[in-house]
Parts: sequence; structure tokens; C-alpha cells
Amino acid sequence: MKYLLILFTLLFMPLAHAETSQPEGTRVSLSAEASAAAVNDELVVYYRIAERGGNAKMLQKKVNGIAAAIETRLKVEKVKHKTTSRRLSPVSSDGVFSTREWEMAQSGEIRTNALDDVSSWLGDIEAKGAKLSHLQFRISESVRKKTEERLKLEAIGSFREKAATIAKGLTAKSFKIVQMNTSGSAPVMAYKQERSYSMMASAPQMSAGESRIQVTVSGTIEVPFKSFPVK
Repeated sequence: MKYLLILFTLLFMPLAHAETSQPEGTRVSLSAEASAAAVNDELVVYYRIAERGGNAKMLQKKVNGIAAAIETRLKVEKVKHKTTSRRLSPVSSDGVFSTREWEMAQSGEIRTNALDDVSSWLGDIEAKGAKLSHLQFRISESVRKKTEERLKLEAIGSFREKAATIAKGLTAKSFKIVQMNTSGSAPVMAYKQERSYSMMASAPQMSAGESRIQVTVSGTIEVPFKSFPVK
């Protein structure tokens, strides 16, 4: 008897769930957005060290020396510095690789929020042998999260206002939010400085600019059923 009762319950649970999930009113999908501009407070610099020659060991020594000099210079600055790649490879001539000439290359990344100090070390590391690939201003993770939290509240408020307008249009006194999702987009650069540099170039005059952050709230509301006369 006990097993029959359990089986009976399992068979009728989906039916009971289906009945309770039936709409109690007219369902409408809608979305709302909120966006704001934020000042770029972080700079990312990408650079490369490269040497060519016939002696692989000498090339490694040269690159190691340049990398050490750059690391020593950056230690006194408020930056995060890391090596992103390192490669020793034969140089091709007329499409054929030969071990008579090698290239030793090492790439690095520098991040900093101390934007006022950049000009003091950027030229120095280039003079030591860093070939700057490009630099990019962007919003730091902490600022982005804080801005998104504020924008979510604004977007939800806008969502409710739109939902209220729809409810009024259907002559309803209230509405119910059935489902809601929030999503943030990647910051759109309102200003972006990205350029190539040659060795021994002077430190550029830079402006951080700003980026725009956007949050979208989408969902479904339910308005009580109402019959309307057909004219």
C-alpha cells in the first residue's frame, strides 16, 4: 500500500505542477537599459623584446639582460608586470628556416592605475630595449562592478515603469513580474588610444578618456486577464 501511494504521488506531481504554472493573466515580455560613462582609470601597456643573431645563447643572454633591466626599473613603480610569452625560433630566409640565424623574443604586459606616473617610466623601459606594441586605457574591474551595481538599480526602475505603462494600457490595477534577467555589456570605449611605437620614441602625451558601461534588464510580466469589447 505504501509503494502504491508513492507511485500515485509521482504520477500526479507533473499534472499538479502543470496546473499551477498556467498563466493567471496576459504575459508580456519587455526590456529596459541603463548606461553611464566612466573615466578610464587603468592603463595596459604591451611590449616586446626581440634580438636576432647566429648565437642562440648570446641572444638569450641579451634578452634576459633587457628583461632584468625593465623589471628593476618597474619595481619602484605602482604597476603590475608580467611576462606573457617567450620564444626562441629559427629565422626563415626565402621561406626556408635555418639554424644559422635565430630570433629570441619575449613579450610582457604592464598594468597600472597610477596614470600620472606613466610618462616617468614609459620612455625609460623603451630606452632599455622594450619595443612598445600598443597601449590601452580602460575601466578597472572595481570601478566597473560598482558602476554596474548602480546601473542595475536604474534599469530595474525603468523596467518597472515600462511594466506599469503596459498595465495601464490594459486597464489593469497591478502587474506581476514572472521572470527577470540582468546582463552587462563589455565597456564601449568612448575614447581609445592605441598606437604603435618605435624604439627610443619619446613618451607620448596621453589622455585617459572614458568608456560607456551598459546594463540591460529583460523579463516577463503578467497582467490580470481582462475582456475588451470589439468595436
